Amino acid sequence: MRPPTLLRLVLLGFGVSASPLSNPLADADPCTSFPSWSVSDFTSTAADAVGGDGKATFKLINNLTSVSDTITCNLQVSYRCVITGTPSDKDLIIHVGLRAETLTLQLDRVVGACPGRTAPLHVIGNGELFLECTGTGHGGTVSCVLGPGEDKYVIEGVGMELAP
Repeated sequence: MRPPTLLRLVLLGFGVSASPLSNPLADADPCTSFPSWSVSDFTSTAADAVGGDGKATFKLINNLTSVSDTITCNLQVSYRCVITGTPSDKDLIIHVGLRAETLTLQLDRVVGACPGRTAPLHVIGNGELFLECTGTGHGGTVSCVLGPGEDKYVIEGVGMELAP
């Protein structure tokens, strides 16, 4: 077994884990093969108060490589977080937002060196999922899970160049 890298130790400290530990993204050409991602097993718990804290956890599968990451993040002011890099994909940025029984995900995978391109290629996917939430009332705790039919939501990645 190889020793853990500093990046892997930092990411594990943030509550992000992946399976398997190898990086199959090296097998696909990131300039021409764009992933889609499946989302499942989402749960969140947050304080229903301004400035409260919370936590969100979900499984994210890269359908191009079949690699699964379990994502856990601390929600800022009860409803958002940003994950920069996962153990299986250091170039993936995930924006998580919760609002009124809706989970919004934006995934942005930055590909730096594509032939014939002067700017980095971004593979971007957006998704909005329905949540079922229960709570203890204003100022209490709100817990959410994916709503019916949302248990295997797929976010399609689209390649685009963004202006610098």
